[in-house]
Amino acid sequence: MIRIKTASIVLHVLFSMTLLFQMGAILIISSTSDDLTVPIHYSIDGTADSFGTIQDYLILIGVNILVYALSVIGAKFVRKTNPQQFDFFHTELEKQKAAVKIKIFAQVLAFHFSAFVTWLIASVLRRAWNPGSDYNLDSIHILVFIGLTAGILFLGFLWIFKTRRPIR
Repeated sequence: MIRIKTASIVLHVLFSMTLLFQMGAILIISSTSDDLTVPIHYSIDGTADSFGTIQDYLILIGVNILVYALSVIGAKFVRKTNPQQFDFFHTELEKQKAAVKIKIFAQVLAFHFSAFVTWLIASVLRRAWNPGSDYNLDSIHILVFIGLTAGILFLGFLWIFKTRRPIR
C-alpha cells in the first residue's frame, strides 16, 4: 500500500511541475509581448484554424486543472457511487485494491493530459518566438499522443482487472 501512496504523491508532484511550467511560460510570453496572436484551436490534422491571444491559454490551463481535480476526486468516489461495478471482484480485499488502482489510473490519465497540454504550450510558444514560422502541429505528435493514451488505457485496465483472483 505504501507504493501506491508513493505513486500518488509522485503523480501530484509531476502534475504540479507541468502546471508551473505552463503558468511560467504563459507569464513570460505575456510579459514580453502583449499583442501576440497564437492558435487556440487545431483541426484534426494539426493545422491551426483559430487564433487568439496568449491569455486564452489560461483557459486551457484551467481546463487542465479541472480535468485533474475531477479525475482525482471522481476516482475516490467510484466505488461508493457505483458499487455494482465491483461485483466483478470476489473478496472485499480485491474490491479495495481495485478502488485504489482506479485512483492511480485516473491520476495517470490526468497527468498524461497535463503533459500533452505542457507540450502544446511549449510547442506553440517556441514557434511564437520564431517570427514567420507556422503554428501547425506535426501529425506524428498527435498520433503519438493518441497511441500513448490507448496504451495507458489498455495497460491500466489490465492492471486493475489483474487484481481479481479466480475462484477455486
